[in-house]
Amino acid sequence: MGAEDIEKALAAARLAGFADGLEALLLLSAELHARIGDLPRALRRLDEAIRSYRQSSDVEGEARAQQQKGSILLEAEKLDEARGPLLAAVQLARTAGTPGIEGRAEGGLAALDLIAGDAQQARARYLRSASLLQEAGDDFQALRMRKLLEAMEAERWPGP
Repeated sequence: MGAEDIEKALAAARLAGFADGLEALLLLSAELHARIGDLPRALRRLDEAIRSYRQSSDVEGEARAQQQKGSILLEAEKLDEARGPLLAAVQLARTAGTPGIEGRAEGGLAALDLIAGDAQQARARYLRSASLLQEAGDDFQALRMRKLLEAMEAERWPGP
């Protein structure tokens, strides 16, 4: 299923007044649009999902959407714009009690810290990310965070 197919499904869901699952379609649409390089459309879909999750007081959903937005912005090298959604995702995920989302957001913040030259903060965030992801049962992503930390340490990144 391509991005345009998802857009058609979104339009049909809206016309039918179908609310259940709409946010999931919005998040999928955002991911597909980001992958094909349509960042503005991806961000519109994410903002729409964030608004919808807020309106329904779905803190976990909003955390997921904020984390996805931050990650997409990070991948697009929009570093200044990525930090806000990732920080929001950490706070929302803590409130919702979802360590997997919090761990992924911490991993994104670690990358931003490393890029900014704050190796000490990056180390702390990579460790926290790995711990949270392990707690959530996401062994692969936890291992990935540990390997990123090992690579960072092997390069002997200086602390502040």
